Amino acid sequence: MASDLHLEMNEYLPLRDVVFNTLRQAILRGELKPGERLMEIALSQRLGVSRTPVREAIRMLEQEGLVIMIPRKGAQVAEISEKDLKDVLEVRLGLEELAVRIACQRITEEELEELDYRSKIEIEGQVRIVSVPGYDICACCAPHVERTGEIGMIKLVNMQRYKGGVRVTMLCGSRALTDYEKKQEQNRKISASLCAKEYETAEAVGHLKEELDSLKRTLVEKERQLVHVWAQSVPEEEKTVCMFSEDISADAMRQYVNEVLEKERILCAVFYGNDAAGYRYVIGSRTQDLRAFSKMLNAAFEGRGGGKPEMVQGTVKGEAGKIREWIQKIAEELSYEK
Repeated sequence: MASDLHLEMNEYLPLRDVVFNTLRQAILRGELKPGERLMEIALSQRLGVSRTPVREAIRMLEQEGLVIMIPRKGAQVAEISEKDLKDVLEVRLGLEELAVRIACQRITEEELEELDYRSKIEIEGQVRIVSVPGYDICACCAPHVERTGEIGMIKLVNMQRYKGGVRVTMLCGSRALTDYEKKQEQNRKISASLCAKEYETAEAVGHLKEELDSLKRTLVEKERQLVHVWAQSVPEEEKTVCMFSEDISADAMRQYVNEVLEKERILCAVFYGNDAAGYRYVIGSRTQDLRAFSKMLNAAFEGRGGGKPEMVQGTVKGEAGKIREWIQKIAEELSYEK
């Protein structure tokens, strides 16, 4: 039940009509959600009135189709289907078209002359006016339709700053309705997948993201622990360490290199990928300047990359066995030079 229902008294209306208008606006604004039960006692307490005007207001809402009565359950806010929405929009489009046509036929010359509007340029002849109640009224410089009813509903889909102003992107008529239908269908599928009500999908997705983030943090910690075990298991006598993996993150690669180099080594190289797609690499050393080493590696295996003297990163193409053999050979030469 909405907690912010506010009864706006009107001395010219019966109390039941005041309650009716309050509940009607709450339903239209979504404060009372589709499917929500309307309890007379709770509503009367919320609005500070007796149950009688609440009961009468609910009957009036039922006549408008905003409330339905369910046997042994009572009143609840009606749920509007896509068909209901389309039917309403079709009727509205027809009424708007008729209203504009009649207004254009009946407006007087005096009313036209008194009409005040904003325009960037001087316009002669017929002028199409666009009015946004309470904000702006201006001359329309866009292509004109025969009747405004042809435009139909208008939906704003994007806003961005542009050349000192604001560019607004909108959809009209059938395009706007199609956009609503597509997003409604997507929301329905998400609702079914997450076993959540259609009005609660954003909250459900938020919970799912929290769970995913928690699992990612757990996975990162488990990977860190696993990499630590790998680094500790490298034999002491192995001075040139070269590891290949198809399942290791960039952070874990650097962690492995740093932990392996805590003991006296010539260098440590970690490769992620496979022979078909190629490899990403991280190579480190505490005794060698690896920038020249990286250039040689890249030249030998169609690679790219570089870095600092103590650590280089990049990509290469080739077979794991040949890359390992090349690294072992060059590392031995570096140790002899030293």
